Amino acid sequence: MLVQPIPKPKLCKHRAKNNPRPTASRICAVCGRPYAERHEIFFGTGQRQLSIKYGLQIDLCAEHHRGVDGPHHNRKVDLKYKREAQKKFESIYGHELFMKIFGRNYLCMTADKT
Repeated sequence: MLVQPIPKPKLCKHRAKNNPRPTASRICAVCGRPYAERHEIFFGTGQRQLSIKYGLQIDLCAEHHRGVDGPHHNRKVDLKYKREAQKKFESIYGHELFMKIFGRNYLCMTADKT
């Protein structure tokens, strides 16, 4: 009698198509470690998709993405990335379009403002 192996159940975790699994070729922009995660600079209601559309993303390792010194837990780091992204966007499309799309000028903000 031939015994067939029982298949393992498949997990129903789906990854977003625009956020693929980290690979060795994706390097952290801060420390250079491989397997970095993609961070959308502008996140929240609708802005995450705009960050993807305009290429306002940065690759960060897990420590620099979700750690204490990451943009999700450190306002100064978050604001630094937003300023750099705004400068990049404005060099291509201009300040007026940035204000129309994102609605805030991060270049004149300080870390204590929300």
